[in-house]
This record gives sequence, C-alpha cells and structure tokens, in this order.
Amino acid sequence: SARAAARTSVLSRRWRHVWADVPELILDGGGPDAPPSFLDVVDAALGAHAAPTVERLLIAVGDADADAITSDRAASWLRFAATRVAGTLSLLVPQGLGWWSSSLIPVELPVCGRAKRVTLQLRDAWRLQPPPPAAGVFMALTALTILFGRMEGSELTALVSTQCPCLRDLKLSLSLVHVSGVVSVHSDTLRSLQLCICNSTQVEVIAPRLEKLCVYDTFMGRISAPKLSELFWTGGNADGSHQFDVVSRRLRLLEIVGLRSITKSLLQQFDEVEEMKLFMSIPKGTEGYRIFLNQTNKLPMCKTLHVSILDFNHHGLAPTLLHLLKICNSTTKEVYFQLIPHDYQQEYSCPSSCPCRLPESQMVDVMTLTSLEEVIICSHSKSYGELEFVQKLCKCNATSLKKLVTVHDNERSRVHVESNEVTEKIRTLYPPNVKVEFYVI
Repeated sequence: SARAAARTSVLSRRWRHVWADVPELILDGGGPDAPPSFLDVVDAALGAHAAPTVERLLIAVGDADADAITSDRAASWLRFAATRVAGTLSLLVPQGLGWWSSSLIPVELPVCGRAKRVTLQLRDAWRLQPPPPAAGVFMALTALTILFGRMEGSELTALVSTQCPCLRDLKLSLSLVHVSGVVSVHSDTLRSLQLCICNSTQVEVIAPRLEKLCVYDTFMGRISAPKLSELFWTGGNADGSHQFDVVSRRLRLLEIVGLRSITKSLLQQFDEVEEMKLFMSIPKGTEGYRIFLNQTNKLPMCKTLHVSILDFNHHGLAPTLLHLLKICNSTTKEVYFQLIPHDYQQEYSCPSSCPCRLPESQMVDVMTLTSLEEVIICSHSKSYGELEFVQKLCKCNATSLKKLVTVHDNERSRVHVESNEVTEKIRTLYPPNVKVEFYVI
C-alpha cells in the first residue's frame, strides 16, 4: 500500500531524497497499517527531514504505543517543531493504561516562533513547562489547544497572557499542578475561549475582543468581555461565584447544559438573547419544583428557545412547558422542546401537593403568547403529558401561532401516527391557519 511504502521509505536512504523536503509530515500511528516500531519511525523521519520549513506536522501516537511513549521523546519532537514548523503543529498522545500517576513528569515546551496553530494532547501525568518569558514569544501563534496534562497556574497565565501576543482561539482542558491554583487569561486579541481547568479556585478572563466563551465546570472568577456574543456554560451549578464585570447584557447565543437546575444568577445576567438553549433536570419532589419555578421566574427575552428536559416525567409536563412559555411570551417566536424521560411508564411521580399539580398551574385561558409562531416537541415516545400540553396550548391566546410539530424517535410511535386517530383529533383543536405536523424518525 501507499502507506506501507511511505513507512519503508522513511528508513531507507535510497528513497530519502524523495520525501526529505516535503512541506508536510503526517505521522499517524493510530491506523490499522501502523508499524509496530512507530515511535522509531517518527524519530527517523524527523531526523532525516532536510527542509528548513514544515508547513504541517502531525504526530498521532496510537493506543498500542500509549504506554511506551516517554516525555523525553515527546520533548525531542517538540524541539524539532520549534525550529521547523511554520504552520500547524499537532502532537496527539493517548492516555494509556497508566494514565493517572501521583508523580508528575516534566515536558518542556520550547518557543515555536513560526507556528500558527498548535494542538497538544498530553498524558495526564505530564507536566507541561512553557519557556520562561526571557526565551521569547510565540509571535505567529493564533490558535492554541492544550488537552489534558498539568501546568502551574502562574506558568499557564504567562503563556496565554504574555507569550502569545496574536492569540485568537484558545482551548484549555487540563489540571493545575496544585489545588487552589489561580489562572488569568488577559489578551487583547482573543476572540474565542474554551475553559475546563481542574484544581483552580479562581479564573480571571480579561479579553476586550472576546466574542465566544465556553466554560466547562464552574469556577469562581471574574469575566470582562464587552464584545461577548456567545456564552456556553456547562458543568456544576453556576452559583453566583462568577462575576461579569464588563459584559454586554445582550447575547446572540446563551447555552446552559448539564445543570441539575437552571441557575438564576446566570440567567438574570442578560436582558436579551437571540437564541437560548437550556438543558435541565428538574429535581424530584415539591421542593425541587419550587426551586425550578424560582430559578426560571425571569428569563432573558429571546426569539428562539430550545429546552431539553431530562427526567421530565418527575413532574407534570404540561404545567412545566406552559410555565416556560409564559415567562418568555413577549418576544419568543420559535420554541423547541426535547423531552428525555427517566421511566417511560411513569407519569406525575411527584406528590399531589407539588405546585405542578395545583389547579392554578393548569390555567391557560388568560395566558397570552403574543409572539409565538412555531412549537416543536421532540420525544422518544408519545406521553400523556405531551398530549395534555398540546391540548392546553390550543386554549392559549396565541394568535401568531403558525405551526405545531411533534417528532418521535421511536418506532413504537409509528402505529399511533399512522392510525391518524390521535393526530386528527389534535388537528381539530387548532384553527385551519395553524399547520399541525407529526413525524416518526
């Protein structure tokens, strides 16, 4: 095969003149044709390459070599990249069987002055040590990704805040060496930032041009980003320990994922959101539903609302969806509900005293949804709560409603849809100008 021939030529002086000056080196040890001596092949290829400039260097260590790769070997590859790479550098090392270790192994990151994009996926026990400030800067670097591995908080701060003066895209998913570490990301050029930093007690972000921020796992910290337009927040509860100092109160996109309950302090930070996506699980019991009502009693005005509810049948579905529509009724035009049940056979598992079962939660005659034009409901199978919501929605004052769509991703629902008994009944509830559609995918 061509790949086999390429591997052979790496170690063959006879063929060295053919490939020694190629502008790209793609060394992938994860494929089915990877040689058993892949690490030696990489060493030989880098040692024999004669071109002064490499536009792209990709070294992907396969799982078979995960436990054989040493930090010294990886450091030697990085030293080659520092002197040759003028475009994209990617070093991908899998975790291996012994991925966790109490002792850290240092790996030095030299200054890659000409590299424009750098991606490093490291073993968790490797401690990445960036060059000291006096060694120079990553002058051409615009995109930096560091996955796994460990770093000192002060060294990480210096790397991203002072040694990468042209950085526009930064992705960090790693752990700090010491628990209670502090990290500061201060950049005048940064446009996109993804953060998942373990062992940190405080993270400070000061980025006047930042447009997109993704936060994985909640941190205590300060955010100053006056041009922020997209915020993605997932992980633990954003309990107010974060501080938005200079951030616009209008966003293009706000997405909150993986929270046990939607956090009031984060939602009330913004007045208007063009598109809002919420992924939530309402806690069981009366108190759990009261917490949900309290935390969602004020939502940003939005044009498009996506709500994914995990374990939705712990409470009454219709009152829950109607509550969300009522809170967003002034500006919302499109609503998408995704329902993810815990038990398909269980409905209303909460006590009769739960607010979702009280008569006032069922009242819809006085509910006005002035802007609502389209409602889409996606669930695994048809449920009583879904049918109840559809029936109550038609009683609301929703004069702008044009389309109602239900989508089931379960073959068992096909019988109900094709029978037309339920679907026709629902269609008769709505005026002719409202298009009612049913799909099974």
